[in-house]
Amino acid sequence: METSTSTDFSQTTPEKQVLEIINLTDQVLYQAASAKQLKDFKPELLGEIEYNWIFSTISDADNAARDLAKLVEPYRLEILKCKGKLKSTTRKRWAIADSQLALEKRSRLGRFKNRLDRSIKHLTGDITPPTSPQQCDGVVYAELSPRESHQQGDSITIAELPADTHDDPPFYDELPARLTYKSDSAFSFAELPGDWPQVQLMPLTPIPKIIVTQPPDEIMLDRLDLPDHEQYMYEAYELDGTLYWDEIRDNIRMQQSESLAGIVAKMDLNRTQ
Repeated sequence: METSTSTDFSQTTPEKQVLEIINLTDQVLYQAASAKQLKDFKPELLGEIEYNWIFSTISDADNAARDLAKLVEPYRLEILKCKGKLKSTTRKRWAIADSQLALEKRSRLGRFKNRLDRSIKHLTGDITPPTSPQQCDGVVYAELSPRESHQQGDSITIAELPADTHDDPPFYDELPARLTYKSDSAFSFAELPGDWPQVQLMPLTPIPKIIVTQPPDEIMLDRLDLPDHEQYMYEAYELDGTLYWDEIRDNIRMQQSESLAGIVAKMDLNRTQ
């Protein structure tokens, strides 16, 4: 189905391609605004996983629609300016640079739209939608049509998330609606609905505190605990190292003094001349 749709799209004129993309992005933006209105109507009726799943679905669809609309915006303005036509140079630019990119973004937006449709179906099945218009980014959308609600009396039943088969990865679209927890003094068990396995959560282990104290004055931390003969060898090695570096330092100072004396002699010679 996706291949057939892509083929039909690529065989149309650039003007029709741009207009089709504009209609698609407008539709998705309207659906995203409607879903956001439903989500914010009574957020306490949604579980945490439900709320996060619907929020990410709305955000993905809205961002993808705005990204695609931004790509075709210059072409839309030129179509309006030129009475429904594109200039020849613009048509070439669309065919060479932007048509393939627009097709990829359109395919991606179609996947997000499918997820958005499922989330709206889930929301309208659980929550009675508000009847007031919703304003989004300066555009006032039409009122949402009332939907059948599962509300009975004073109680409202939250249905599970849709578990229908589709092309999207299951871990993003078919998440469980609830997590129930059972805890005791030793362990915590997280039970997922259906045949999901139990996940055993180990209790947190406190991090031990490390207290550093100052050693007594009589303890020499800079001396090694060695036998006497080895201690003498260690001290002799330290002494040799000290003498070696002292000798190098004296040589450097001597060279600096000789260089300074040579410079002073040259300066005196220049003065006398």
